[in-house]
Amino acid sequence: MDKHRLMHHIFAANREMVDRGITFINEADEEEFVSYRQLYERSLCLLHDLRHYGVQAGHELLLQIQDNRLFLEVFWACILGRIIAVPVTVATNDETKLKVCKVWGKLSNPHFMGSEATMKGMTSFAEESQKFAPSVDAIKGRFIDIASLKGESSADLMEAEPDDIAFIQFSSGSTGDPKGVVLTHSNVMANVAAMQKIWHIDAGERVLSWMPLTHDMGLIAMHLLHAYTQSSQFIMRTKLFILNPLLWIEKANKHRVNRLYSPNFGYKYFLAFYDQEHDYGWDLSGLSCLCNGAEPISTEISERFMEQLAKYNLPQTAMRPAYGLAEGTVGVCFTPQNEPFKYVAVDRRFLRIGETVRLLKRGEPGSLLYVDVGGPIESCEIMIADEQGSPLPMSTVGYIFIKGPSVTRGYYNEPEAAERQADEWLNTADIGFMQNGRLIVVGRAKDILFVNGQNVFSHDIERVAEEVDGVELWNVAACGTGGTTKDTEEACLFLLYRGKNLEAFCELASRVKQHIHRKMGLFIDHVIPVKSIPKTTSGKIQRYKLGEQYASGQFDFIIHDMESIKSKQAAFENTEQMLLRLCQDLLGRELGIHDHFNESGGNSLILTQLSDELEKWHGCSVSVPDLYKYPTIAKLTAFIDRGGSLSLPSVSMDEAYFNKEGSQVVSAFEAELDNETCRVLQAIADEARTDLKHILLSGFLYLLKLASGEETIHVQVAADENQFRSLTIDFAEVDSFERLIELAATKLEARNGNGDDNGDGDESVYAAKDLDRIQQSEELRILPLFVIHADGSSTQGQWLEVFDLVIELAEYDEQVEVLCGFNSRKLKEHKIKELFTQYMLLLADIVENSDKVSV
Repeated sequence: MDKHRLMHHIFAANREMVDRGITFINEADEEEFVSYRQLYERSLCLLHDLRHYGVQAGHELLLQIQDNRLFLEVFWACILGRIIAVPVTVATNDETKLKVCKVWGKLSNPHFMGSEATMKGMTSFAEESQKFAPSVDAIKGRFIDIASLKGESSADLMEAEPDDIAFIQFSSGSTGDPKGVVLTHSNVMANVAAMQKIWHIDAGERVLSWMPLTHDMGLIAMHLLHAYTQSSQFIMRTKLFILNPLLWIEKANKHRVNRLYSPNFGYKYFLAFYDQEHDYGWDLSGLSCLCNGAEPISTEISERFMEQLAKYNLPQTAMRPAYGLAEGTVGVCFTPQNEPFKYVAVDRRFLRIGETVRLLKRGEPGSLLYVDVGGPIESCEIMIADEQGSPLPMSTVGYIFIKGPSVTRGYYNEPEAAERQADEWLNTADIGFMQNGRLIVVGRAKDILFVNGQNVFSHDIERVAEEVDGVELWNVAACGTGGTTKDTEEACLFLLYRGKNLEAFCELASRVKQHIHRKMGLFIDHVIPVKSIPKTTSGKIQRYKLGEQYASGQFDFIIHDMESIKSKQAAFENTEQMLLRLCQDLLGRELGIHDHFNESGGNSLILTQLSDELEKWHGCSVSVPDLYKYPTIAKLTAFIDRGGSLSLPSVSMDEAYFNKEGSQVVSAFEAELDNETCRVLQAIADEARTDLKHILLSGFLYLLKLASGEETIHVQVAADENQFRSLTIDFAEVDSFERLIELAATKLEARNGNGDDNGDGDESVYAAKDLDRIQQSEELRILPLFVIHADGSSTQGQWLEVFDLVIELAEYDEQVEVLCGFNSRKLKEHKIKELFTQYMLLLADIVENSDKVSV
């Protein structure tokens, strides 16, 4: 039989392979390779176990498995035994537990596989929600503990038919009424074959994904497609990506990966942690495909990702937008390999069903950018049509309909649920238009929100919000809106509020946000009071109307008033109280002042939110790295009370000074001013009624002016190891070296200021204990420091933890030793050596021409 029609025929081709398979990336330093042969053999053994527990062909097995390796072994055991696999996100909160119960109720002859901890969680859920107790009792009766799997004996596979159900994909959004997309062997094989064909995927390729295997991108577009093509797969734990998104590309570089799979959220999330100034030493020249799909794709994010990583040789044709959905197995439209990233700019006023789009130039008023996701793949046809299914012309907005070998035959045990025409066209409820034979997706179904890579239905959020005292049933509406940008949706919740006390509503809004985050793990951007919830005559909430009002700015005034109230309340809190309240809001639980953020549920997403909240509401400059450095409320309070992050003025330098090839061995140079040189320089100082140190400092200032080409030079000056201060020289005020010495001396000898970080440079004095607050300089800029010691001591190590270039003086009797230290990870050794040599020559020139020096 044609291997394109049966999933277990993938293993027929792979089962002898020992050099290719899957590397499971479980931790940054923990990887586990499983060959295709090992996977095949282990799956047959687990099939034997499943049969021992009474799971037979045609039964459903609901998978609640966190471990990626075990998940795939059990999944393939189902495929090899004609058992219907039902992957569902592991139940860790009330919403996912509710979804498990709902899914269970839609199955015919189900079994449940998970851990003892998962089962205990379901039992606790049933105790709190008695109406689900019967479902949980039924689950207990058919529970298979993953710890009981032995895998000691092998079973024989059972031959499937092309139209047999392979597995069920339950929608990733709705938990209140999930629908199971039926996927047959022929659906899956038609889809993976078509994806392989359009992207010309070779057997020797290496691919990486962090997507969960319960998601169709992670399971089908990544794993099944590349098992079919016999590629080497690298599967990273999703939680590992969330904790450290940079590790994603680090592993791609390490393993010479050719293809990455991620929704738009992943690329944006990576960029939030990526440091442009740091040289990661990656070589991404072999990374030919960045699959971007599963949610709305941002032109700006895609372009920024490509631009930022171009210096690591990332091919600028690598970004591959795609469109798909569970009903189409996974892939519907793909952009061809090796073509440039494409988008269109359209007039936002003409995007209703049946309207012809109006193309604009990028940046024109009213323009929106939408990504070109290519044409349909071989296993699927697409049509743009109106609500009745009548085809619409090219460049006309309408619903996206699909049909073909990879399109589902319906929803499991719900034959009436699919919106299918008589000629087999399926309405996806997504909206888009065709342009030159290629699809442009305008938006997902109207009631889905896209929040941090998650698809969430509005009515699920509304249902959870209604559990809060003070929220009226049927008078709450959730919607997602992009406002004036399209990088991501903002999640807005509208509550009917009859009161006049806005402060009381702010308190209610805070409780609603906390409750939704605790129950669903979601952040709601705005909870907004309204006098009425718009509804149709049949009582359906018209969420889109509220979304349009929000996008047009009709709620800006009320949001501003609520923010003012929140700011006033914050003014009466001390730092510790403020942090306790913010962490409770974000984590949905109380936190002790010594509790570690990460250990209390504070992942990178939450810490990013905390950083934004501190800046927005309290004017505190606290970066995400700061939150990792000060990981408890007690430590963070002390940091904030010291002023938070400190931004010092920096000096621009030519690109030639900056190191792109990693750390150097040498990081310091030294030289000595002999007795005669010191004598002449001291004489110059005496004549100018100043100190020798001011002469040497002035030479350093002049050197930086020559090297940078800037008229205003900022340096920090330290007289001892306990404090340093900012010094700013405007060379527009300097007409001679004598004038430069006078300015530097005057500014240094002036009374110390109070040590703010306003960036003006002249009055800022800081203690050495503030070093950990200093932010790194921007790209192609350095933080220079001039250190003076009268006792011959040295503190280079202390300063070089923060500053990029340090000139340190140590006076010995009638001699002066000059030490030059620098950040060798950032600056090139030979360029700094040239600069230091130039400094010493400059001092020699001052000695020889002391009566002629001008600036």
